Amino acid sequence: MRTNLWIVVFFLVSAPHVLAADKGELQQRRQRAAAAFHDGILLVHARSVLEITGDGFRQDPAFYYFTGLENTPSALLAIDGPSGQSWLFLSLPAQSSSLAESMGPQFAKSLQPEVSPGPEAAKQLGVDYVWDWTRLQEFLAQQGSSSSTLYYVPQRFSLEEVPAGVAAGKTPEAPLWAIAVAKQRPSFQLKGVGSRVYALMAVQSESEISALRAAARTTVPAVMAGADPK
Repeated sequence: MRTNLWIVVFFLVSAPHVLAADKGELQQRRQRAAAAFHDGILLVHARSVLEITGDGFRQDPAFYYFTGLENTPSALLAIDGPSGQSWLFLSLPAQSSSLAESMGPQFAKSLQPEVSPGPEAAKQLGVDYVWDWTRLQEFLAQQGSSSSTLYYVPQRFSLEEVPAGVAAGKTPEAPLWAIAVAKQRPSFQLKGVGSRVYALMAVQSESEISALRAAARTTVPAVMAGADPK
């Protein structure tokens, strides 16, 4: 069952038409996540480093699924379950020394986020708020009284990458960035929900089904032709 789930997720994040989901569909995805995690805040971190075997920057699948942002590293999406609202916190490459160290200065300079903090980006993406990530503490102070659980999506490769005003220690249960956020509000409880989030991603909308069928019509004949011994 787990293998089948990952196969579906792979096609969802690989099909071009699915990746280019419109604003309305992205909003629906975030609303479904808010309903699933109605008693807390779901945190989804953008990827911040290059994979060792990769040929370039590859966005985190869950972050891309909920935002549609392909080339925005070092960002954090917060989906508040009780209110159903979403906040996107952006860190510019120049603000992230770990990004420059992992990617190299020239590559980090060329990888510019698709949007900048402000109401125009919020309107473009259909996200309620797009803030500079130095305002993360402000967000936690506002939401700390209404939410008790911080849900996070674990990443295979992650860095302790959070705003300068946020500090934390190390534990083996969660990535350091999630621990750092939780430290700001002792009442928060951290909970990893990678499997639940990817299960949400595996529930296909009509447009996603159409995209998967289109991808199959292209890839299956190619695979069959390649397997033909003639």
